Amino acid sequence: MAAGVALEALDLPIQGAMRSAAAITFVALGLCSAGQAWIGWSRTERALRASRPLPAPILAPSSPQA
Repeated sequence: MAAGVALEALDLPIQGAMRSAAAITFVALGLCSAGQAWIGWSRTERALRASRPLPAPILAPSSPQA
């Protein structure tokens, strides 16, 4: 998110529309990563409280079962 804020705050030699699109993209990615971290923490917390195995990360590729 800091990259998106910096793009808008600093006077960089980038076209206005492209700078805004990149800033929005960076802020959106920052929000998505914060949401994914919160969901992962919540799943891990529930597993620990229920004495279950820890869940795999949400974005990790799953290995094929043999």
